[in-house]
Amino acid sequence: MDSEGFEDLAQTVRTICDAPSVLIALGDDRRWVCGTDPGGAGWIGDLRDRIVGRDRHFIVGDLLADRQFSGVRQEAGQPTVRAFLGAPLVWEGQVLGALMVFDYRPRVWSAEAVTAFGRQGRLAAGLIGLQTGRRAAQDRLADAARDSNIIAVLSDGVVLHAADGQLIDANPAAARILGVSRDVLLGRKAADPRWRATTQSGEDLTADNHPTMQVVRTGRPARDFVVSIEAPGEGRRWLRVNAEPLFADGPDAPPTQVVATFADITSQTEAQDRQAALIADLEAARRATAAGLAAAETHSRAKTAFLANMSHELRTPLNGVVGVVDALAQTELDPRQQEMVRLVADSARSLERILSDILDLSRIEAGRLSLEETAIRLDEVTLSLCDIFRLKAEEKGLAFEVWIGEGLEEAVLGDAVRIRQVMANLISNAVKFTAQGGVRVALTRAGAPDPQGRRPVRIAVADTGPGFAPEIAGRLFERFEQADGSITRRFGGTGLGLAITRELIGLMDGEITVESEPGRGARFQVELPLRPAAEPVRAPQPAATPMDATLRILVVEDHPINRHVLQLMLEPFGFDLTFTENGREALEALEGLGREAFDVVLMDMQMPVMDGLTAIRLIRAGERGPRLPIAMLSANVGEEHEVAALQAGADVHIAKPVTLDSLLGGINRAMEAVEGRLLAAV
Repeated sequence: MDSEGFEDLAQTVRTICDAPSVLIALGDDRRWVCGTDPGGAGWIGDLRDRIVGRDRHFIVGDLLADRQFSGVRQEAGQPTVRAFLGAPLVWEGQVLGALMVFDYRPRVWSAEAVTAFGRQGRLAAGLIGLQTGRRAAQDRLADAARDSNIIAVLSDGVVLHAADGQLIDANPAAARILGVSRDVLLGRKAADPRWRATTQSGEDLTADNHPTMQVVRTGRPARDFVVSIEAPGEGRRWLRVNAEPLFADGPDAPPTQVVATFADITSQTEAQDRQAALIADLEAARRATAAGLAAAETHSRAKTAFLANMSHELRTPLNGVVGVVDALAQTELDPRQQEMVRLVADSARSLERILSDILDLSRIEAGRLSLEETAIRLDEVTLSLCDIFRLKAEEKGLAFEVWIGEGLEEAVLGDAVRIRQVMANLISNAVKFTAQGGVRVALTRAGAPDPQGRRPVRIAVADTGPGFAPEIAGRLFERFEQADGSITRRFGGTGLGLAITRELIGLMDGEITVESEPGRGARFQVELPLRPAAEPVRAPQPAATPMDATLRILVVEDHPINRHVLQLMLEPFGFDLTFTENGREALEALEGLGREAFDVVLMDMQMPVMDGLTAIRLIRAGERGPRLPIAMLSANVGEEHEVAALQAGADVHIAKPVTLDSLLGGINRAMEAVEGRLLAAV
């Protein structure tokens, strides 16, 4: 209510009521005072709240004497109100505030004054209500104008549909997205066939499934409805539509209008289509890759199985050659015969090495070559290996030098077999390719420990051989490669040694480098990170040789040549030999003669009727007394074969072809293993 209107109403009330102060206090803390100000907002607000809260008139002759107002504390320094009239201001069922008249002396209010005061209160409520409503209407108009401006600048399309689907309003973005002018757009129906609209699944969009018409029928909003339309001159576009019902007659009546918003998602949809196509291509490529990997794995397994079988088939007759040569070497021979035996033995060992290299390479390719870390002393490994190659170097008139650095007598964790294989390949090549001069082997520390506590060790092998050009160094580590064709013809070899060496070093997280110049020799350097061993290397215990006593040996071997070779190798020691041809015959011999009739069993792995693994399992299952030492004697030399033999119950695995040393050593180890188990069980 403006101040002029209040002044007129307040003067009328003061005159009628013959009172010095008139006050209107609204619920939003606005207030108007005419006459003497009765005080601050605090206690006046308290009176207002009492009047508004009870929605009734108050007629008080003496405020100080009325107990219902005993809690009201008037403001100090202001005139003390003694009498007052109070009426709620009610407009269209809403209490807006209170009209109050104050007097500063006790008095009795006349009936005429009270009646007139009530009429003026209703008049004041009407004036305030009308002004409040007018202000609200103005605010709504301002909001509508502001909303209209906002809608006009939105990038999304906004359209207004009548209940029959006709477009009655649209913002500029709607016309732009739909590809027509606003004038052309207005008047069209939502399901107009000229849109050539379809759903996301490709179904034609009609009045039955159009989101706008669904909202009209159901009175419920439609959310994230994706449609495709044919925009004139723009091609096909994809829109995401949201539609909301508008109710003029209340929410229980049918919608009178529908406001719809839509965003152009053509670029996103096309990107999604491209992404889906890419994903489909990637999935097809993945399946093709998986199929290729599966085929490669199948091929690799088949190749590994083929090589393992070929190795077995080649090692079986090779075992006869090596065994006979070894047995022949134990007899009295003249120098010429000894030389012939040595040549045959060297040839057999070369063939065995080729077989081992091929099998190692096959295991590496299949990812089946694993390392076995044990506590080792690298100085001992190096010196024992160099003792072997020193003899070969001296036979060629070469100097052979070994250098062991400080601190290398400490135990480290490593695979002694594979480290020895790496060193043997490098030293063997150095001796083989050097015609004059010498070979130097050095074992030294190579720096501080890495973050994992591994300390690098350097193995260097240098020679004074022919050397090679730097550009050749890279391909030396490729399979079947050597420095050049003439060296291949002169020295022979498969070219697998350095390839396997590099793979083994990689498995041990090491690296290998080479330096060389034509005519100035070569230097190969290996660095291996090795952890210190928690326990020292156990010193090997001297073993009693089987020649100390007459042993009773059960030999289980299906190949007649290998049976005869074993007989030639073992009979000179006076051993009592019993031969069977398969696992079934071995079980029958043990049952017929008694297990105590034999001191050790030499068991072939691959045999007809019953294989060696099955036979060993049955022997172990039927044992009641002392454990019978069993050595698996087999041309199956893979790591998996050794594991299978030990898991079946064998005490050791002896790889064919066997020499006299490896055979007698295997028998010793089998008997020691049983003795160690017996001692541990005591």
